[in-house]
Amino acid sequence: MHGFLDAGRVWDTVAVELRTPGVKGLALDLPGCGDRADHPGPFTLRSLVADVVSALDDIASPVLLVGQSRGTPSPNSSPPRARSR
Repeated sequence: MHGFLDAGRVWDTVAVELRTPGVKGLALDLPGCGDRADHPGPFTLRSLVADVVSALDDIASPVLLVGQSRGTPSPNSSPPRARSR
């Protein structure tokens, strides 16, 4: 998860370094940022967490969430059903 006013693309260099066969990397744009800059909001921790969990629901394999700066609370605040994945 990217930081405040960043976008998923801030992870591009890191993603290249972490590339592993059989593992898919995904750098989301949180609502209001990057390709989703026109999202109307409101931008609360609850809405950001719901957005991340919704994205996880589309992924069948185990997930490791990584965040920096403002992106850190979203993975840390995810509900237990998301954390168990």
